[in-house]
This record gives sequence, structure tokens and C-alpha cells, in this order.
Amino acid sequence: MTSLQPQPSVWRRTAVPADLVTVLPDLLKSVGALRIELIYLQRPPSLHTGDLTPRADELIRAARIDYRARGYGFWDSLLTAAVDADDVTRRGLLSRATQHNAAPPRAVPVGTFTAELRQGAYFGLPARDMVSLSSRVETADGSGHLAMLDFSVPHSSCADDIAIEVATTLNIHGGYLLRSGTSYHLLGDYLLSWDASIDLIARAQLLSPLIDHRWAAHQLIDRFCALRISTDDSRHPTTHTLVASTHAP
Repeated sequence: MTSLQPQPSVWRRTAVPADLVTVLPDLLKSVGALRIELIYLQRPPSLHTGDLTPRADELIRAARIDYRARGYGFWDSLLTAAVDADDVTRRGLLSRATQHNAAPPRAVPVGTFTAELRQGAYFGLPARDMVSLSSRVETADGSGHLAMLDFSVPHSSCADDIAIEVATTLNIHGGYLLRSGTSYHLLGDYLLSWDASIDLIARAQLLSPLIDHRWAAHQLIDRFCALRISTDDSRHPTTHTLVASTHAP
């Protein structure tokens, strides 16, 4: 039996600092985008102690300790512990875990979006406000979806290499990999059908916990992908920074 040989990566670390103000206009131009969609969302309050039961409070505290130690996996830790909880606690946690917060996308001409981006309209928002770019893009030839992935693994020099290897393993043959503040966002520079996007999301979940599997689930519910492009004055104060791309020299 012949073993499969790994394909050489087309991804290269960038030698020139860049952020979304540089990356997004170039990406949208490369796919011929005429209109994009933005999602304006206010994040619901996080799950806190006092929301459910005293036993839930204990589990939440333990899950937060685990999350701070690893940098990801709060709900994984919490739901694993909930197996042995009482019925009321368990049902309450399951209900919160399956909540889906959605907002209707707003179609925006690319020229308007890029002008607002360069003016800083999406940076320094109030603490719980968030603006995300939808994968859906309209071109002169119709519409399609940008390849998108949200990672869970905390960013670091070593994790940069892992994230590049993930993009290579999933055969994402063009795009940009950025540090998102705590982890990574990947934006492909080509369009897919939604069926092809589903295939990418499904295969990416096989690489959990490197990939955020809860993000993946929410995208499947919405039937489009979205990645945050905004910063705020609390949870996401740092703008995206480019780590690697298929365009790097």
C-alpha cells in the first residue's frame, strides 16, 4: 500500500506587518466582490455564577479555571462535568450551551465598506458590540462564500506553525491567516458554494480543538460563515495581525 505524501505548503509567513485594513480590500478585490454582508451583533451576557443553581456555580468556576489554564474549551470542560450534575443543573447548562444568537446580515457595497474600514469605523466599539464579515459575497458572476475558519488554539510562535499546517492539511489553497487577538482567523481568497463550505467546516471539525467546533456549529445553523472584524474596549481590544498568506514573498 502506498502511503499518502504530505503536500508542500503554499502558505508562507509574512515578512511585512499587515492588518485587516490592508488585507480585506485586497482580498475582496481578488474575488471581484461588488457587495458584502456585515453582521452587527451585541453579544449576550456570558454564563455567570448565580444564573442557574449552586451546583452550576461550582461547575462554572471549575470550567473557568480550566479555560484560563488552556486558553480554550470552556464549554467542553463544563459539559463534561455536567454529566454527573443533578437534573436541574444539567438541563439548565444544556439549554444555555445550545443557545444561538443571530442577527440579520446587512448588504453593503464594497466601496462603502472599504472606506469605512480605513476610517476605523469598526474599531474601538463598546464592550459587547461586534461586527462580523459574512462569507457571502456578491460578484458580477453571481454569489459565493469565502472560505473561513475560526481557531481555538491560543496564538503563539509555535501555534503559528500549527495554524499554517491546518490550512495546508485542509487544502485551503489561497488566503490570509491572521492572529485574531487570542487565536486565529483564516480568510480564503476564493469563493465556494455553500455545499463546499459545509464540507470544509465538517473536515475542519476533525481538527478540534485546534478549530473552534462551537463556531462551526453556529455557522451551520446560520447557513453562512462569519468572522469578527471589529475590536472593542474589553474582550477584543487588539486588531487582527497577519501571520501568513499565500501571497507572502
